[in-house]
Amino acid sequence: VHLEKPVTLTINVDQNDIDSPAFKGVLDNLSEKITFFNLLCQGAYESYNRELLKELNTDYTIFWGFDFEASSISNFVDQINPQGIVLHGSTEIKTGINEFDHLADILEALDTDEYI
Repeated sequence: VHLEKPVTLTINVDQNDIDSPAFKGVLDNLSEKITFFNLLCQGAYESYNRELLKELNTDYTIFWGFDFEASSISNFVDQINPQGIVLHGSTEIKTGINEFDHLADILEALDTDEYI
């Protein structure tokens, strides 16, 4: 029995990277071998070209990672309709102790029948 496993690629990018025509070429070259991309984008999605984000989202399977806020995550999901999102945890306060309120707020904002 041969089980095929998905291949993911995580890429750290900023606005200049995504705006570059070469960036789409990189995704094109890799898309046959990569099941989906995790794009970890610097900053908030509001500072990015939404039309370009929509185009990339249509052409490739992308899980988007921005500095999401609970107040804006629903707008992102409504406008971009992503395959998925990437959420970032915080650094440990002490070994084994983290603060997850920010992530809980984002997940709560997404916890609606609208996105099921």
